[in-house]
Amino acid sequence: SKMADEQELEQLENLCKQLYETADENIRAEAEKTLISFSDSPSCLNKCQLLLERGNSAYAQLLAATTLTKLVYRPNVTLPLEQRIDICNYVLNYLARRPKLSHYVSQALVQLFARITKYSWFDVHKE
Repeated sequence: SKMADEQELEQLENLCKQLYETADENIRAEAEKTLISFSDSPSCLNKCQLLLERGNSAYAQLLAATTLTKLVYRPNVTLPLEQRIDICNYVLNYLARRPKLSHYVSQALVQLFARITKYSWFDVHKE
């Protein structure tokens, strides 16, 4: 449901805040564990886009960008080419729409874009 999504996104934003701002090792370790299981969830791709769209937290945007990068290159899972192209287009549009992004968020997104482009190029030439 929309409400549950909303709550989950808020929870993710809080976890990111804990991960990057808390000095307490235990809290950070806990946050990291939860965020790792997030990246394995089937709705992860969709949630990453929602976190980017909300834009409430630069940390959460960074998490979304780095998680997407990991998703694209999980050794055992290849995202279909169409999906990778969608992500590329999405990232470009996102960067164009948000000139005021934190530097490290835009860096992470540019890196994501570069990696997809590089790998997809090899795919196209393999066939």
